[in-house]
Amino acid sequence: MADLNVALVTFENEGAAYDQFNRLKDEESTEGYTILEMAVVRNEGGIIMAADGYEDGYDDTNNTGFGGIIGAVVGVLGGPIGVLLGTGIGLAAGMAIDDKDVADDDSLMEWAAQNLAEGQTALAMVVKEHDEAALDAAIDETCAIYRWDAGVVTAEVEHAEALRDQLAAAIRKQLREARKAARQAK
Repeated sequence: MADLNVALVTFENEGAAYDQFNRLKDEESTEGYTILEMAVVRNEGGIIMAADGYEDGYDDTNNTGFGGIIGAVVGVLGGPIGVLLGTGIGLAAGMAIDDKDVADDDSLMEWAAQNLAEGQTALAMVVKEHDEAALDAAIDETCAIYRWDAGVVTAEVEHAEALRDQLAAAIRKQLREARKAARQAK
């Protein structure tokens, strides 16, 4: 039975991340793992940006809920609400996690907010793993690899997106009320 995981691999330099990205893209599937989706991501001023991406187009999990998960994670971590408020990934992480998540350290968004440093580059991937050791062996030994269950990450992203939408609606309402008050004051 294969596990569907979201893996994040951090690198000391951007060139090494691209080298690993290109090598894994060429060897997307082995007996131990299949990479379904992958992106080179970078923390640019507290905003997670996807620099390059890859999707294999093949998913035999019969679960379309995982499609585009890396893009969704990047969208939440570097989304327009976080940029608008000037708090970048810290806001998104705070929106996406509750006290239980903080305590058990299960949150990809919390991890990224706390550990993906300014200017750091990482590979984010959705990978079906029959054997975690196979992907570990394929990754440069100087890199750190972190894993989260893809179902948990999907739920976390959906929760963060719902909170982001609620925040955006509240901001729009406050702006309308402020404009109305300004018109009435004239």
